Amino acid sequence: MTKNYFYIFAALAMLAGTASAGTVVLTCSCPSTILHNNVTFTLKNTGNDTASNLVLTPHIENAKLSQSSYTLSGIEENSTTHFSIGISNISVPGTYSDYFILAYEQGSGQAFTALFPCLLNMGNMTISEVFVTTNVIEKGGSSDVNVSLFNAGSQGLTVNVSMSLPPTLVPQSNLSFVINMPPFAQRSVNFSAQTPPSGSSYSAAIAAQYLFDGQHYASQSTFVLSGKSSGASGSGIASYEPYIPFAVIIVVILIVLALIIRRVAVRKHAAESHRIE
Repeated sequence: MTKNYFYIFAALAMLAGTASAGTVVLTCSCPSTILHNNVTFTLKNTGNDTASNLVLTPHIENAKLSQSSYTLSGIEENSTTHFSIGISNISVPGTYSDYFILAYEQGSGQAFTALFPCLLNMGNMTISEVFVTTNVIEKGGSSDVNVSLFNAGSQGLTVNVSMSLPPTLVPQSNLSFVINMPPFAQRSVNFSAQTPPSGSSYSAAIAAQYLFDGQHYASQSTFVLSGKSSGASGSGIASYEPYIPFAVIIVVILIVLALIIRRVAVRKHAAESHRIE
């Protein structure tokens, strides 16, 4: 079954020359598995205003794109549209961390950009053994993005760790690092980016990718950069990591099994003690 990853970007804008305000809320979905050399990017506007003059630019590794960008005159409130993106020349099979940049206008021509990350399986799906978590610390005009990595496999890996930002935000550090990770090792790397203007928020992503045995592997963690209108700096923002829930489930199962085994042992011991008496 094709699995969809959903990401939300919201921007608030006051319409020039009027007393009313409109909101554009854009939600995207992209299939994790590419079929027939085609990626269907679905965009939905659940806000109460129209997004106009849309330009969608795919950033897809390891493949040739049929077009560099796609345009749409507008998407009204409570409407859905689909972009069909043709790809070819997939050289290395596996899972990739890719993203889409959307530029659009709202109201009287106010310009916005949004980044939508996606994990795409090209040829076949691979499961990364590198776990990624992020923590964002906002410090005035810049935001530190602290990334923690863990290699859960028994093989040493050379991992490319990168940060993807919407064009609106200026990076204040390198956008990628190469890290050597021994088996079962933990590493950390720090990125920095411009803090958005007060009251606005932008989605961004961290990717950890590597090659192993002729296949490509990727983990992805998304986070939000926000320009808060009030409050102290240093607040943490939780990130999304698609593989962490599986680890949590395994731990819970092991704990439950341990409790069951202990209960059986206690009952057995009690029964034996009763027979001895």
